[in-house]
Amino acid sequence: STGSWNYVQAGLLIAGVTGLLGIVSLWRFRNKLATIFGEPALVDLLPLFGMFVLFFPASKVFTGFLRGTHSAGKAILAQDFASKSGGLLAFGALALLINAYSGAVAFFVAGPLATVIVGYFYTVKRTSARSLFGRLPSAKKARELISFSWPLALESGFVVFMLNTDTILIGFLATTAEVGLYRAVQPLST
Repeated sequence: STGSWNYVQAGLLIAGVTGLLGIVSLWRFRNKLATIFGEPALVDLLPLFGMFVLFFPASKVFTGFLRGTHSAGKAILAQDFASKSGGLLAFGALALLINAYSGAVAFFVAGPLATVIVGYFYTVKRTSARSLFGRLPSAKKARELISFSWPLALESGFVVFMLNTDTILIGFLATTAEVGLYRAVQPLST
């Protein structure tokens, strides 16, 4: 129905605007962040990592739509299979061709990008790209979506922060290589 497409459009618009703000912020403060973390290589990588800030929320819009339309198998294919395989392929290629930092950034960017591509493919099978992107969503639907989802977004940000607090704190006490090793092995312990 038109109402559900308005929600998808509103979600993509919100994801796009916040993603672009994230990219601009990471680009603008890349030198400061590199200094804070003591990693000069971050100056070049942070703007690229900003693409994650754009693709990740959009990937959630597409997988949410697929789940909401009883296409759970397609949502799993997009979110789990495409994301993981796309991320691993990008990591392997860039780690071999350039360096491990570039591979890590590619992993985080390619995963959500692969989810967006597969999610978009299955979404436009239900409609046309023109009906999805042809016009802006209604302001009423966008306001409803924002008023419903801002507490969830705030809570999600808090959860992500809490789940990564150990890595952040270790980052202040150890080298980047040691933090990378910790982060690679840590999921195996849980």
